Amino acid sequence: PGYGDNEGQPCAGLALRSAEAGVCAAMEVLGARRCTPEALGFLGHSLGCAAVLQLAAALSSQRPCWLPGTRLARRIVLSAPFTSIPSMGLAIFGGLRGAGAVIGTVASTSRHAWDNELSLRSLAKSSEKFGQVLMVHYR
Repeated sequence: PGYGDNEGQPCAGLALRSAEAGVCAAMEVLGARRCTPEALGFLGHSLGCAAVLQLAAALSSQRPCWLPGTRLARRIVLSAPFTSIPSMGLAIFGGLRGAGAVIGTVASTSRHAWDNELSLRSLAKSSEKFGQVLMVHYR
């Protein structure tokens, strides 16, 4: 919501709630087919990688009441991921004079850095281990 051509105001909290709603809907379909959460896989592209990793980290650290007590998702596929918004800004604009200072200021006032590296570290430390994380076109 709020990204691309979608209506609304973009924010990390809304992206997380929307992704959780998607998982909840998928769980209803899986339940009707007598499947377990292990049948789920997460796919994110570009900024969607950040949303998927935020969702996976959140679900592995605090399981919502609507999710049964089994392992969640075996696979995460990240297409064109980035480490964080500030690091991506530096990778793109870092050669420009003053870019580091501007990016640092913007990053310190931003509501969310979309820190994929932090989310991956959180998943790695979690007692809930994901089977696979595949990164495609990583920089």
